[in-house]
Amino acid sequence: MGPIAILLIFLLSISSLAQERYFEDSSFSMLAGGQSKYKRVYNIENDHVNIEDYVGSYRVHKGQVYGLNDVKQIDSYISYCVSLNNINADRDYSKNAQGIFRINSNKGNKLRQVYVKGNSIRTGQVWDEEGNEKLINGTGILNIDSRDEISTTIYKDSMLLNAYIVRKEKRDTIFQVFQKRAEPIGGLKNYYQKIYDKVGFPKNGKPGETISFSIKVKLIVNEDGELSDLSAEAFSVKLLKSYPKNGIPIHPEPLADPQYDYMGEKIIKEMKKLPKWNPAEKDNKPVRTESILTFGFHVST
Repeated sequence: MGPIAILLIFLLSISSLAQERYFEDSSFSMLAGGQSKYKRVYNIENDHVNIEDYVGSYRVHKGQVYGLNDVKQIDSYISYCVSLNNINADRDYSKNAQGIFRINSNKGNKLRQVYVKGNSIRTGQVWDEEGNEKLINGTGILNIDSRDEISTTIYKDSMLLNAYIVRKEKRDTIFQVFQKRAEPIGGLKNYYQKIYDKVGFPKNGKPGETISFSIKVKLIVNEDGELSDLSAEAFSVKLLKSYPKNGIPIHPEPLADPQYDYMGEKIIKEMKKLPKWNPAEKDNKPVRTESILTFGFHVST
C-alpha cells in the first residue's frame, strides 16, 4: 500500500472520531447570489485541526493543520498550503505549523497531494484530468488544456519549479511562480488605507445588527505595472453571537442576499484612479501575474 493510500485511511479514521463544527467561513464562502455553496468543516482534535472544504456536494480540500489553534491563522495557512505557492505565508505563526492536504477540483477530481512544514511545500503527487499520476519520484510536468487557457506546472524532486497559464483569447501568459511579487508603489498597507479612506463604510445594516463581510478583488498586474481584468466578489457572515477566543463563530448565519456587492464596484473604481504597481519579477524580468486583495469590513448599526 502506497503512502497516499495510507494517508487517506489515516485521515478517514480520525475524521470519524472528531466532533464536526460547520460554518460558512469568511475566507472560503463567496456569495454570488443565494446561499453560498462554499463550506468549510473544522474537526478539532487535541493536537491538530482536520479541515474539509466543499463546493456544493464536492469536496475540494481535505487535510490537517498542526501547530495552530486560531481560526484566522489556520485559514491563512490553508490558503498558502493549497495555492501554487503564490500567497505569502511569511508570518511568525506559520514557522511552527505543519499541514497535509489533498487538493481536488471543483468537481471533486484529485489534483495534488502536498506536505507542508512551516513555509516549505513538498508535492507528493499530481494527477491529470483522467486521474493519471504525473510525477515519478517527485519530478514531472502537468499540462491542462481547457476551453479558455492552458496551464502548465513543472516539478522536480517534489519542488514546484514553475507554473504559468496561457490565455488563448488574449494570447498572453500569467506566471504563478516568481521571485518578487507585484506590489503597489508605496506598499500594500498604504494602498489599503487609501482605498478604505475613499470608499468608507456601508450604512444599510439593520438596527442592532452586526455584519462582518469582505470584498475579494482579483486583478492582473501587467509587465508595465498597469492593472487589468479587475473583478470583485462579496463574501459575508452575519454574526448572531460574538466570536469565542479561538475565533470560531458559535451560530453564524450566511447572508443570502449579496447586498454588499456594490462595495466591490466602489473599490475597483478607486483602484483605477491610483498609480501603477511595481510588477512581479521572475529571473530579474517583469512578468504578468494575478493578485488578490481582500478588504474586510465590520459594521455595527
